[in-house]
Amino acid sequence: MIRYELYFALGGKHTDNAEQVHLEKVLEKVCESFGGYSLQKIQGGWGHQDSQFEELWVMVEEDSYRLTLITESVKPDKLSSLCDYIKRNFQQEEVMYTEEEVKVVRI
Repeated sequence: MIRYELYFALGGKHTDNAEQVHLEKVLEKVCESFGGYSLQKIQGGWGHQDSQFEELWVMVEEDSYRLTLITESVKPDKLSSLCDYIKRNFQQEEVMYTEEEVKVVRI
């Protein structure tokens, strides 16, 4: 099994309702392509180099999420399409994700 974890923020100038609508559409796409998900609201930060010699750390101010998907096979085309949708609708420059093989145990 493959586990993907996507990290993204709800950026841009949307109303709360518009962000929720876009998030619901993301989750619909996830269910269609991957069968299910786990979604967690998170807080994080990232490094941003302001100039050639100075590095600043900037805290994420937007609502951020970690979206976890577990699937039986690698689906790079579907994941790429999902990331593009998130970037476009939440006005993000990039979406980061991790991919790893996991052993799933059902009891």
